[in-house]
Amino acid sequence: MEALAENPGRSRDLKHPSKNPTKPPQPNQFPSHLDAPNVSSTARALCDILTRSSPQDIESALSSSGIVPEEECTNEVLRLSYNYPSSAVKFFRWAGRGKKHPVHTWNLMVDLLGKNQLFEPMWDAVRSMKQEQKLSLSTFASVFQSYCTAARFNEAVMSFDVMDRYGVKQDVVAVNSLLSAICSEDNQTSFGLEFFEGIKAKVPPDGDTFAILLEGWEKEGNAAKAKTTFGDMVAHIGWNKDNVAAYDAFLMTLLRAGLMDDVVRFLQVMKDHDCFPGLKFFTTALDFLVKQNDADHAVPVWDVMVSGELVPNLIMYNAMIGLLCNNAAVDHAFRLLDEMAFHGAFPDSLTYNMIFECLVKNKKARETERFFAEMVKNEWPPTGSNCAAAIAMLFDCDDPEAAHEIWSYVVENRVKPLDESANALLIGLCNMSRFTEVKRFAEDILDRRINIYQSTMSILKDAFYKEGRQALLVLDRFGIALNMIRDCDPIHYCGHYHCCGCGMCLASSCRLLRIFRGLRQGDPLAPFLFDLVAEGLTGLMREAISQNKFRSFLVGKNKVPVNVLQYADDTVFFGEASMENVRVVKTILRSFDMASGLRINFAKSQFGAVGQSMVWCNSAATYLNCDLLQLPFCYLGIPVGANPRRRVVWDPVIRKIEAKLSKWNQRFISLAGRITLINAVLTALPLFFLSFFRVPSAIIHKISAIQRKFLWGGKQEGRKIAWVSWRQCCSPKHKGGLGIRDIQSLNQALLFKWKWMMFQQPDQLWTRILISKYNGWRGLEHGPRKQYFSTWWADLRVIFQHQNVINAANQIRWKLGRGDKFLFWEDPWGDEGVSLKDQFPEMFNISSQRDFRVAEVGSWTENGWVWNMVWRRHLFDNEVQLASKFIDHIHQVSLNNNLNDTWVWRAESTGIISTKSVYQVIKPELHDEGQHLGFKNLWETKAPPKALSFAWRLLWDRLPTKDNLTKRQIQVDNDLCPFCHSQPETASHLFFTCGKIMPMWWEFLSWVKEDKVFHCRPMDNFLQHYSSAASKPNIHSLFLIHALVTVLLKSGHGGAMAERRGGFLKKRHRIAVAWRVSNGGRHSHDGHGGYGGMAENSVFFLFFSAVGVGLTVMTPRRQQAPARRAAMSTGTKGGDEHRHEGRRQAPARTAVTTRTKQFRTSGTDWPCARSPFLRCKFSRIRSSFRRSWAEGADDESAEGSE
Repeated sequence: MEALAENPGRSRDLKHPSKNPTKPPQPNQFPSHLDAPNVSSTARALCDILTRSSPQDIESALSSSGIVPEEECTNEVLRLSYNYPSSAVKFFRWAGRGKKHPVHTWNLMVDLLGKNQLFEPMWDAVRSMKQEQKLSLSTFASVFQSYCTAARFNEAVMSFDVMDRYGVKQDVVAVNSLLSAICSEDNQTSFGLEFFEGIKAKVPPDGDTFAILLEGWEKEGNAAKAKTTFGDMVAHIGWNKDNVAAYDAFLMTLLRAGLMDDVVRFLQVMKDHDCFPGLKFFTTALDFLVKQNDADHAVPVWDVMVSGELVPNLIMYNAMIGLLCNNAAVDHAFRLLDEMAFHGAFPDSLTYNMIFECLVKNKKARETERFFAEMVKNEWPPTGSNCAAAIAMLFDCDDPEAAHEIWSYVVENRVKPLDESANALLIGLCNMSRFTEVKRFAEDILDRRINIYQSTMSILKDAFYKEGRQALLVLDRFGIALNMIRDCDPIHYCGHYHCCGCGMCLASSCRLLRIFRGLRQGDPLAPFLFDLVAEGLTGLMREAISQNKFRSFLVGKNKVPVNVLQYADDTVFFGEASMENVRVVKTILRSFDMASGLRINFAKSQFGAVGQSMVWCNSAATYLNCDLLQLPFCYLGIPVGANPRRRVVWDPVIRKIEAKLSKWNQRFISLAGRITLINAVLTALPLFFLSFFRVPSAIIHKISAIQRKFLWGGKQEGRKIAWVSWRQCCSPKHKGGLGIRDIQSLNQALLFKWKWMMFQQPDQLWTRILISKYNGWRGLEHGPRKQYFSTWWADLRVIFQHQNVINAANQIRWKLGRGDKFLFWEDPWGDEGVSLKDQFPEMFNISSQRDFRVAEVGSWTENGWVWNMVWRRHLFDNEVQLASKFIDHIHQVSLNNNLNDTWVWRAESTGIISTKSVYQVIKPELHDEGQHLGFKNLWETKAPPKALSFAWRLLWDRLPTKDNLTKRQIQVDNDLCPFCHSQPETASHLFFTCGKIMPMWWEFLSWVKEDKVFHCRPMDNFLQHYSSAASKPNIHSLFLIHALVTVLLKSGHGGAMAERRGGFLKKRHRIAVAWRVSNGGRHSHDGHGGYGGMAENSVFFLFFSAVGVGLTVMTPRRQQAPARRAAMSTGTKGGDEHRHEGRRQAPARTAVTTRTKQFRTSGTDWPCARSPFLRCKFSRIRSSFRRSWAEGADDESAEGSE
C-alpha cells in the first residue's frame, strides 16, 4: 500500500495515456522577485541569496545573513522562488528549523514542486504533511493542477483515487477540483466527462460540476456536447435559479456557435422555470446582436432580460435603441425610451439623437417636429449634423416653417457646426425658389461669418442664373469676383482668385488668367509673397478650429489654446493627442499644398506625442507619412525638451567658439585686436542661448577660460600667463578693465528682460501662456517652487533671487495710470517706491481689499477719483489717527484714466530698458576709486587702440619685465636693467627712472613746456600729465606720452623682450639713425650725439608711426643692409661705391614721398594731425631728410662699424 502511495500512477492500468506525457516546464515561466512589485526588503534579501548562492552554500549563506524569517516572509519567498526549486527546498528546510510550518506554507511547497514537475519530492512533502496531520483538500487541488499542467491526466486521476488513503475525503468538492484542472487545459473536456461518468455514481454531482463541464464545452465551442451535458444537468439536479454559471456557460456556447434560434428557445424555457442567466450573458449577447444588426433576436432576448428583473444600464439601453433605429423600429424605440426612467436609466443626448436621426431618415416630419420640441424641453438638443439633416428633410416635405424653427434654435444656441445647417437652409430655400428669403438669410449667414460650401455655391449660382442680374448681385458678398454681369441673355460669369502668379477658376465658362511674364526680380512685393501665402496655413487652422474640427491644446488654469506656431516655413502644430486631430492636420496640409502650390515635405516633418504609447505614435506618424519625433528637438535654434542644466545642450555653442578660434592666427593679432574680437565675436556667439537659458557655472567657466586664454595669446593646446585677473578684465574701461562682458552678468541681464517683456506685452501668446501656467511676471517674485514648474521657469526664478538682479528690479519705477494692472497694497506704485503694505502694515492687516487692484479700490465721479476703502472691522481708537494718515497719503496720488499702468526704467533717460543698462546695474563693481582714477581718461585719448592697450598694461604694472617674471616663478639670467645694469628691471624703472631713459623725458617736457617731477608709479606720471593736459594748447602732450611709451617698447626697451629681439647696441643704432634723420643731420643738444638727442628723435619716430605715417617711413631697419654694404665697400672702386650709394638712396626718396602723401590725404581724425606744432615738426623732418641723407649715411656706416 505504501508503494502505491509513493507512486500513485501504478494503482491501476493506464487506460488513457497522456497526449504529451513528457511535457517539460517552461524556463522562467514564474514571476521573479526582480520584477514583482511591493516586495519586502527581507524577502528580497533572502531571494537574492537563493539566486546568487550555489546549492551547496545556500544554508550557510542563509544562516550567516542573520535574518529570522517570519511565516509571512517565508510564504512570500516561496511564492517568488518557483524558478529555483532546489534552492527553495533548502530554504524551506532552513526556515523550519526549530518550528513547524503551517498548512499554507506546506501547500505552497507542494505547489512549487508540482509546478516544476518534481513529482517524487512533491509526494515526499505530501507524506510529511500526512505525518504532521496537515493534509487538506487544497493540497490535493495543487497536486491535480500540477499533473494537468504537465499533461499527465491519468496521474491526476490516480491521485484522486488515493486521497482516502491519506485521510482526505473524496467528496464533490474534490471531484470539482479535479474536473476544473482537467477542463482548464485545451481540448480535455472529453477526458473530464469520462472521469465524471465513472465517478458520478460514487459521488453525486452538483450544479458546479455541470457548470465546469459546460465552461469546458464553451471553451472548445462544442454546442452539441453542451446540449447533452445541459440535458443531463436538468435530469440529475433539475432547475435551480442559483445555478447561474451553468446557464451562462451553456447559452454562451450556443451564442458563439451562432445558434441564435436555440438561444431564444432555451431562454424561453429558462424563463418558464424562473431560471435566468446573469447580466454578463445579456450584455455579451446584445453587443453581439448589435454588431450583427439582428433586431429580430435582440427583442426577445431583451424581453427575457427585463422579465427576469435584471436592470439594464444606460449603455445597454442606448445599444438597443440604436439597433432598433437602424432597423426602422421607431415605435419599439419609443417604448424603450418611456420605460428607461422606470428602471432608473435616464436618457442622455445620445439616446435622443439616435431616435431623432431615425425620424429624420424615415422622413416623419410631424414626429420630427414634436420630438424636437421634446428634446429642447428636456434640455437634450440635437447635434448640428442632425439639425442640418432635419432642415433638409423638412424642406423636402414642404414644411419650411418647421425648418425655420430649427434654424432659429441652431443660431440662438450656437449648435455647432453651424455651416452644415446654414448650407442646408440655403439649399432648401433655393430649391423652393424663395430667393427673397435666400438673400435675407444669406446676408445673415455672412454677417455671422459662417462658411458656405462650394457645392452650395454651385447650386445658388445655377438657381440665380435663372433669376437674372439682380439676383447675381447677392453672390458678390460670398467672395466671388464676378467677371461680367450683363443684361442680355444668356449671362456668363466667372470668378478668379489670383495669388503668386496662379489662377483659380470658379466656373468653366471663361478662360483662366494667363501670366506671360513672371514676377520681376527685385520687386518690393516679392519678399512678402511667401509670407502672404504661408499665412493661408494659419488661416486654415483658424477655420478648422471655428468649425470645431480641431481641438487645440489648452495650457494652464486659463485654458489658453495653442494650435499652431509659424515662423516663415518652420511650423509646429499643437493639439490634443487624438486621431481626429491627426486627420485634420493631414487635411489642412494637403489642402494648403493643392491651393498654394507649395509642396509639403513630409520626409522632413516629424510627429510626436506626450503621454501616448509608442504604438499610437507610430500609427499616427505612418498616417502622416513622416518620421517619429524624438525629444529633444530643435526649433528656431532652441533645443525643445532638453535640460539646459546639462553640458550636452551647450556643446554646440562651445564647438562654435572653438571653431571660430581655430580660424584666427593668434600670433599676428595684437592685444587690442584680441580685445575687439572677444567683445565682437566670442561674446556674441552664445548670445542667443544666453538670452533664453540660465547658463550653468561649468559653462561660464569654460567660455571664460577660452576667452581668457585667447586674450593672453595662448593657443588651445598651450598656456600663457594671465597678467590681469579675469574679473578685472571684465570691469568697465573707466574702472580699470577692458570692457569685456562677464558671461554670468550678461546672462542675468538678458533673462531680466523677460520680466519686463511679460509686463509690457500682456496680449502676446507666450505671455498669456506664462500667465495661465505660472502667474506671469508676478510668479517670478514670491512663492515656493512647485513640482509642475518647468526647468526653464525654475531657472528664471532662480535668476531673480540673486541680489544683483534684485537691485536691478529696484531700478523699475511704477508709473500709475488708470490702475488696472497694479495691486493696491502689494505693488510700489507710489512716489516713494515702497508698497502700501510695507508702509502701513496695520492697515493692510484689517483691509478687506488685500488682493484688489488700484482701479478696484475707488471709482470715478463727477468730481474726479474717489477712494472707497473697506475694512474688515471698525477701527480702534489707536487706529483712527493712522487711518487718517493713510487716507492723506493716498489722496496725494491721482489716477489718469487716459493712460495705462507702465514701468519706467530709471537707468535710461528714455525710460525704456536695454541690455546694456541692465548689465551695468547687475555687474558687481570693484571698489578702488584711487586706482581707477587714471583709467577714466585713458581710453578717451584718441590714440590707436594698440597703444592704449599697451598703456593699460603699463598702468597696471603687468608688463613682462624681469621683476614680474621672477614674481611668477619664471627663471631669468639676471634681473638687472639691460641699459644701466645697476637697478632691477621694473616697469617704473624701465620706462621712467632709468638713467638712460630720463633724458628722453626731459626733452619731451621741453616740447610741451612743462616742468614735472617723475614718480615711481606709472599711474602717477599719467595722472599728472593728464591734469596738465586739461588745457587745450597742451592737449597733444597726452598723445606724446603714449607715443614715447610705445617707442620705448619698439626701440627695444622692455627687458626680456629686448633681449629676444637683439642686443642693446643694435637698438641704440636704430634710435641714433632715426634721431639724425628727424633732426636734419644736426648733432644733438649735448654736442656729441648723446642720449638727449636720441630722445627727441625716438619720440617722433614712434609718434608718427602711431598716428598713421607708418613704421616703414623712417625706421632705419630697411636701410641697415645697404648701410652695412656701404661700410664694407670702403676701399673698393669708385664706381662700386657710387653704385651702392645710388642703390640705397632711390628707394628711400620714393618711400618718403609716398608716405607723406598718404599722411596728407588720409583724412585722419587724430587730433595730433591737426596740431600746428606737430605739423611743423613733421615738415622739418621731411625737408631735412633729403639734405642730410648722405651725411647720415656716412655716420651710419661709421657707427655700424663700431
